[in-house]
Amino acid sequence: PMLSAAAVAGMLAAAQAGESFCNREIALAGGVEAVEEEVLETLLGAGVTVLEMQDGVPVCVRAVTTRTKTGEEEDRTFLPVNTVLMIDAVMQAVRQRLQGLLSQKVGMDEDAVAAQTAVALEEQRRKGLLVEFAPPVAFRDSDDPSVCQVEMELTLAAVWSQIYLTALVQL
Repeated sequence: PMLSAAAVAGMLAAAQAGESFCNREIALAGGVEAVEEEVLETLLGAGVTVLEMQDGVPVCVRAVTTRTKTGEEEDRTFLPVNTVLMIDAVMQAVRQRLQGLLSQKVGMDEDAVAAQTAVALEEQRRKGLLVEFAPPVAFRDSDDPSVCQVEMELTLAAVWSQIYLTALVQL
């Protein structure tokens, strides 16, 4: 289990946001233990990234995290590792875009911050990480006027880890 965890961590450390990890080969000396389908589903539901052998090679079944609740409420939004990686990439791109505005002495306003945020989000949409986003809203913090708050509403692209088939066959 320790080597498997290290192998998965290595895979994720080298990953790009939006990559699929489904059936990704894992560099792991030796094999992995076979588990029943019911156990596999239980592990995935609990936030365990499961590896299995396919054609003698260890592969990732699905990369997941343990984040399945927001507060006390069930929330599966952050279960896939891809979701976390894409959010991180988008936020990093927005931060980098806005960093230059902090060096300006005067003349910066909320509209400029919102506009630059929109530019960064559009770049991420073109890269395929976002499906859509609402116009960002920037405003001065009511408790600290030296702070500008930016609110973003966005829809991440989906990275599918499973495709279920249903066939209605008639003779």
